[in-house]
Amino acid sequence: DVCSSDLIKARTGSLKIVAIGDEKASINAANLSIGDRVFDVLENANLSLENLSVSGGNCAGVGGGINIETGANLTALNCEIKANSTVSDGGAIYNDGTCRLERVSINANKASGFSSDGGGIYNLGDLLLLNTSVSDNTGEGIYSLDTVILIGSTVSGNSQEGLYLNGASAGLVHSTISGNQGTGLSSSNSSVTITNCTITANVSDYDGDAAGIDSRNSAIFLRNSIIAGNLNTDDGPDDLAGEFNGNANNLIGSLSGASGAVGSGSDIVNPNPGLAPLANNGGPTPTHALLAGSPALNGGDNSLRDCCGHTTDQEVLEEMILSDSSTFTHRVSLFTIIYNDNHKLLFNRLLFQ
Repeated sequence: DVCSSDLIKARTGSLKIVAIGDEKASINAANLSIGDRVFDVLENANLSLENLSVSGGNCAGVGGGINIETGANLTALNCEIKANSTVSDGGAIYNDGTCRLERVSINANKASGFSSDGGGIYNLGDLLLLNTSVSDNTGEGIYSLDTVILIGSTVSGNSQEGLYLNGASAGLVHSTISGNQGTGLSSSNSSVTITNCTITANVSDYDGDAAGIDSRNSAIFLRNSIIAGNLNTDDGPDDLAGEFNGNANNLIGSLSGASGAVGSGSDIVNPNPGLAPLANNGGPTPTHALLAGSPALNGGDNSLRDCCGHTTDQEVLEEMILSDSSTFTHRVSLFTIIYNDNHKLLFNRLLFQ
């Protein structure tokens, strides 16, 4: 490891760091005599962080803030991981193990090397985000080559793609991807299920790539979701490029560049989705409220509130009513299981192990 002088190493067994009180305790590596990351979670170690601010990591190797090795586990609750940097991959977090983030802010981190990926998070393992924001990072918000699940989370304002998938399996529910300076969700050779999500206001300047969702050799299922109001500034498609499974109460801005069932049947095609700007609307992360007259109002399907048709404690932890095809409606807290046996098992393992 080129970062040998980490502020804290979790070597084996379990380490839990909890701050008591209303204010987050700060763990800042900015004043290390040799620039290095904040945490290194070694194989077979379990690190749990609660109510902390993790910042100031500056690493020549992977994981500017936190590195999670193969076989290691990180759980973070009510934390912020901010202002960390690397010239390699993973400005805030590099995950090759299991990473669970709940009510966490990944903000203003940087992956700045010539071929670096994942300004926020670089994922090679199992990654679960619950009510978490990934915003204003330099590089992709999340770059994933393996399993990633987003629930009630927002990926916004990153300098490249919001979520980049390559050979990954992904599930998104009640999440927002907005305002990234690159494709909102770019998928190559991946399997993705998107339910009750909003993907809007992303801007791409790559000819041929969609600014909303760009799909290459991927299986993407869209349900009760809004993909509209994105912009390609170089004559590429605005909202979708590639093949998509739709006909499931989606609102699509433009079908230019899209193929498959999307835009047919119960889907709505309208270039004016009627969305307010990204804002704090009372939930754990920013969302786009629906304006009066939005075509998404009452356009959703309530049967998708529980996509697996079951009601056990681990599968639906909170009841929801989804009257609108929108991330905004009733999104304060939700933990609905995701859509097929593979994602369901992954979710249970990530959240309840």
